[in-house]
Amino acid sequence: LGDAVTILSSSIPFTNNRFTVGTIPPKGSGIIEGVVSIAGKGERETTMSVQCFVEQQKICTEETRGVLPLFYPNIALRTFVDNDSDAPIQPNTPLHYRLDYTNNEAEDIIGLDITVTPPTSFFSIDTQKPIRFTADTTPALKVIKKKQTGSLEVLLPVKATLDRTDLFASGDPTISIPYTVRYRLASRPDQEIILHRVNQRRVATDLSVDAFARYYTREGDQLGRGPLPPVVGSATRYWTFISLTNSFSDATDVIVRAHVPDYVVWTGKASVTLGEPVQFDDRTRELLWRVGTVTRFTGGTYPDVGVAIELSLTPDATHVGTSPVLLDNVSVHGRDVYTKTTIERNSPTVTTNLIVDPKAKGRGNVIRN
Repeated sequence: LGDAVTILSSSIPFTNNRFTVGTIPPKGSGIIEGVVSIAGKGERETTMSVQCFVEQQKICTEETRGVLPLFYPNIALRTFVDNDSDAPIQPNTPLHYRLDYTNNEAEDIIGLDITVTPPTSFFSIDTQKPIRFTADTTPALKVIKKKQTGSLEVLLPVKATLDRTDLFASGDPTISIPYTVRYRLASRPDQEIILHRVNQRRVATDLSVDAFARYYTREGDQLGRGPLPPVVGSATRYWTFISLTNSFSDATDVIVRAHVPDYVVWTGKASVTLGEPVQFDDRTRELLWRVGTVTRFTGGTYPDVGVAIELSLTPDATHVGTSPVLLDNVSVHGRDVYTKTTIERNSPTVTTNLIVDPKAKGRGNVIRN
């Protein structure tokens, strides 16, 4: 092959400029395939000498010469997430993946074939059904004219529960999405050009917020005060908890906000595990907790990052038969240190239906005295 060609890998062992095929059965045949690195352009003259042995005795030697045509792929490829070429992957959010192609060859491309292989550790992908775009599934890929462009799109569902060990350990969370491109040139329909590419995507941290209320502790001790179920005209006090969890990267400038309805009173009691004390705006009825930095999860048990707030409800006749809202518009905002993106997450509304408090189950609706 000459000094300009280096064999990187092959289907048959290659050492000392020699392929060792091994035993060939009667009428047997085979193909030697490999990946080579080629310096320069144009064509390369090849010389192959074939030697045959029977019981370690050489019985034949043949030599063949040929010209190795060099094809330089000239198809432009760009990948996008949610129409952004540099956007990170958002955990727990389906990934809108797009691949744009442009035929920069000097002639038509025929039979463009693209296979995308997302990692099954991150995406809910059926390994028995590869994500493949061919002329059969996408007729536009049958013939692509010179300078013609096109797009291929697929929705990749992210797993609800991720094996985060590798991402946590690296401190540099990325996902590799390999894809293979195959096509032929109209003037050489018998020679296939194959490209192997890997799209590296950053993964945004999974900073999440959860809010819930309790009247009893996990152990069953009374935490709240007043009647349960709540009674018209009487005050019932609940403790509302807002907790934060983080995953892949540190989150900075983290702020938690929540709205207190007009008929609910903050007693002034609150306790935080991190950051500044809770603030309350009487005009907007917004609770504000400036958390600061929530570090990435490094394994083991999630650190306890949260706030506990005592709220008092005095229901009126309009609340009878309902579970009044104690806290709504609960949200967390911050900045992902790794991806440099803004984080915004919300938590469901908290009501007197204490879904995490088994002892208070069925005692959330307001009754008359």
